[in-house]
Amino acid sequence: MLSDPLMTAVAAGAGAIARTAGTGLWTGIRPRIEEWFARLGEGRARALGTQLDATAKTLKDTPEEGGARKDMEVTWTIRLQDILLELDETERIEFAGFLTRLRDEVAAARTDGGASAGDHSVVAGGDINVNARDGAVAVLHNEGGFQVNPPRPGPDTEK
Repeated sequence: MLSDPLMTAVAAGAGAIARTAGTGLWTGIRPRIEEWFARLGEGRARALGTQLDATAKTLKDTPEEGGARKDMEVTWTIRLQDILLELDETERIEFAGFLTRLRDEVAAARTDGGASAGDHSVVAGGDINVNARDGAVAVLHNEGGFQVNPPRPGPDTEK
């Protein structure tokens, strides 16, 4: 049985995983979790990495109003408890500290009201105004191409 402080850390870590998996924050959080799992041995880290991927896929493909995030939080609570029970006392304290810091980092990153962005994206908790003046073009990321100074409609361009 784990002590109350360790159970608090488990809840913090499971919540951080469930809140970020499948969101734009996940790309920054997942490698840190995997890095810690690597301490558990190659086979265990690989299996847990697969479970992290499955969690992210499930949560990315599931509407928010469903209980999927809460279900994943429960699932990861059990997994993290099992991991802590396998560790010696020093490792337990280190891992509990990591889980608590992870929760705090996720909370800090989500102070934007829950908005998140993936690769090649911008996130804002409010309005974004982009202005281009004097013939300039304002583009953050464009995959479709654009034309500057397109021909104006008229007798020379209508055919």
